[in-house]
Amino acid sequence: MARVLSRAEEIASRRCQRLIQDLGRRAAWAEASSLLWELPQPSLVTANCAISACGQRWSHALALASELPSMALVPDSVTYTALMSVCEKAQQWPAALVVLDDATVNGATPD
Repeated sequence: MARVLSRAEEIASRRCQRLIQDLGRRAAWAEASSLLWELPQPSLVTANCAISACGQRWSHALALASELPSMALVPDSVTYTALMSVCEKAQQWPAALVVLDDATVNGATPD
């Protein structure tokens, strides 16, 4: 039974990831981040999708990333790459450099 529940949770997580990505493509960043908070235990992949969905809303992406510890999630290289991408789209080079420095301090290597 636990195996079935685990599989069901995995399928639900993937559906949420696709939905968040779709919302990001439609520039519905607020809905994407809201959906993240509605999940009982979001995965890091889902959180990274929500960060990417922020588009040019760099301060919102950074705020989402700062909440990862409260979701028991640890940023990885994908997280930092997504954050730098959002900062780059918004032409927020100083913020991107801060993200890069944070990644380096935390042992992650952004792509």
